[in-house]
Amino acid sequence: MKKSNIGIVVFTYSRLDHAKITLEELAKNDGFSEYTVTIFSDGPKEQHEDQVQKVRNYLKEFKSKYKNVSVIEREENLGLEKSIIEGVTEMLNQYEGVIVIEDDIRTSPKFLEYMNRMLSSYKDKKDI
Repeated sequence: MKKSNIGIVVFTYSRLDHAKITLEELAKNDGFSEYTVTIFSDGPKEQHEDQVQKVRNYLKEFKSKYKNVSVIEREENLGLEKSIIEGVTEMLNQYEGVIVIEDDIRTSPKFLEYMNRMLSSYKDKKDI
């Protein structure tokens, strides 16, 4: 699969430190700028409004450094399951494949290369 046919989807919520590590390590990956990266920020529950806003402020800063990054801020709190299902579905309507990352993942610099290779290797395997 061509990198242009693969979208990277990152899901965030209220954990600023986790989001920073996840995104900064992801950006160190070889070829990061060749992918379209969409970051979903789930809407806050009332008790998490401040933390979610801090994450969103950081996402704006992160996005300003990379032209291949977009941020989707959900108004309402969908919850983890619904947020991921809707976000992945939305991205699969645009891309042949997606790499899904939650905000507590630290990747190696070769992660995207590996994932791209695996998506290509298994794209025609109907039992996977």
